[in-house]
Amino acid sequence: MPAALITGGTTGIGRTTAELLPARGCQVAVTGQNPDSLARARSELPDDVLVVRPMRACSPPPTL
Repeated sequence: MPAALITGGTTGIGRTTAELLPARGCQVAVTGQNPDSLARARSELPDDVLVVRPMRACSPPPTL
């Protein structure tokens, strides 16, 4: 099964893509930053679409 990771997938063209791909047999995961958009996407996208807010990869490591 093909898989797609859509960054910025909670709004706009990314959101539309996230709505269409599952019907074409793709596993889909979307990311976003805005908590309100993430919550809307979780409630409105199909249940098999994973919606996540990524952690910042460029954050400095904690000081020990």
